[in-house]
Amino acid sequence: MFIERILRDPDGTKVRLGAIEYRFRPIWNDGPHVARVEDEAHQSVLLAIREGYREYSGPMPDVETAAAAISAIITPPAAPAPAPVVTPEPEPAQGDQTGAASEPAQDGEGQAPATDFDALDDDALRALFKDEIGRAPNSRAGRDTMIAQIEAKRAEAATEQKDA
Repeated sequence: MFIERILRDPDGTKVRLGAIEYRFRPIWNDGPHVARVEDEAHQSVLLAIREGYREYSGPMPDVETAAAAISAIITPPAAPAPAPVVTPEPEPAQGDQTGAASEPAQDGEGQAPATDFDALDDDALRALFKDEIGRAPNSRAGRDTMIAQIEAKRAEAATEQKDA
């Protein structure tokens, strides 16, 4: 069954019912926004909203265009992002003097190494947070919050080492 969305958004509308995402889009320029809804329970839910949806029985464009424009899309779960590949920097040879200028100052010993937080995915950042802070981050904590707390903990540890 084709169902028309009465209230139209210029870019179309996505409606998720269960695991199915229906995309109500115009079937031609300035045409009605429709989607094919096969599940009878979903049809009932949408048609119960009388001011928003109604059964569509008007003319349709050619079959291929209509199928591409109004088919229900089952959205698969998002695949996790691959972990970034971290390659260690090669250590300079013993006789190489170029690495001498980049060695950390003596008063920075024991300090946690600088971290490229942008290179870490969310899971790696959460693991780093747990290692450095000693507890898991709040499940709603954003990247900026976790990074700020890690940096604050590192600064606190550096201050304590200087004072000791």
